[in-house]
Amino acid sequence: MASPSLVFLHGWAGSSASWAPITERLKLKFSIFAPNLPYPENQTLTLNNYCQFVVEYLKSNKIKNPVLIGHSLGGAIATQIASDYPHLPGAIILLSSASIRHRLPKPWRSLQPLISPFKSILRPFRHQILKLAHLDASDYEILNTKSEKDTFRNLIHHDQTPFLSKISCPTLILWGENDTSTFLSDGQKIHSLIKNSTLKTFPNSGHFFYLDNQQEVAQAITDFVKK
Repeated sequence: MASPSLVFLHGWAGSSASWAPITERLKLKFSIFAPNLPYPENQTLTLNNYCQFVVEYLKSNKIKNPVLIGHSLGGAIATQIASDYPHLPGAIILLSSASIRHRLPKPWRSLQPLISPFKSILRPFRHQILKLAHLDASDYEILNTKSEKDTFRNLIHHDQTPFLSKISCPTLILWGENDTSTFLSDGQKIHSLIKNSTLKTFPNSGHFFYLDNQQEVAQAITDFVKK
């Protein structure tokens, strides 16, 4: 019997290499795939563009009933595919998934038209402003081109909350309890919306908890897939 195919989807501005500590521990047990997701250097992308890239990747590599494993943006891609193509993934595993987006508090939204002319003055405070919307300012600060910035805006405005309850495949949710990029409360909300889901948390760990808990995460994936 062929081993299940695990497809690892990295986060924003990452690469397949970020999964190496985990995939090295799993490669003798499963068929491992880790594509490099497109980066918007010269073109503006949407979440749907990323999903279509993954769907085409699965088709071209003849991968059937995969377990989609996504971190941060990769998790958002996995949940969108599981929602839009319910018969495609056999299961999904979400690591600090960026599936829940937070709007700025209402007082800040009402002020936006008034403060737009003063963007240059407010730029030193963008870290605090982005934090109000549960966004990691470091992600925005590394952007240089218009396509990068437009893609980032597309992604942060795509909240999957209304669609998560449509996901029916088995789902494992893994989260660092001290994550300040995608808060643990987001993971708990995802768990409450996906009926067939399990939530496992990792204390004293943040957004990249899987690098701090490599053996534990690899074992959690193994136990879930083989269940």
